[in-house]
Amino acid sequence: MRKIVSALIILTFLNQANAQKIFTSDINNFWTAYDSIQKVENNKNEILENLFLSKKTEGLNAFMQIKKFDSNDYLKALEKYPKFWNSIRPNTLIDAKKIRTINKALTKLKKLYPNNSKGNIYYTIGTLNLVEQLITKIYF
Repeated sequence: MRKIVSALIILTFLNQANAQKIFTSDINNFWTAYDSIQKVENNKNEILENLFLSKKTEGLNAFMQIKKFDSNDYLKALEKYPKFWNSIRPNTLIDAKKIRTINKALTKLKKLYPNNSKGNIYYTIGTLNLVEQLITKIYF
């Protein structure tokens, strides 16, 4: 009996260690930096770096490398599209209820596809580079 209990504990631990994790800190850090940047005229790059980019998740780091953007691209996008940023804010905030819903869906998905990816999920905000590239191709 002890061996069975021990085995169940080990299996539970391994299952949890392999579980997908959801990271939303990039969203919160972005909006903290955004709010601070709106209040100043100078040192915007330093604020962005200290409050957002220095705290970025592995997901945001990979996203920035793949899409080839940096802090300057963020600052350009923030200055160029202020109405856009203000309009999307409510839709980017992810609360515990949404995370529970996502985790339930992932659990169902794992039952249907037991060999699916064990990768983590990162919610983050980019710089609109792709949108600008598309607009440039379409209109210019």
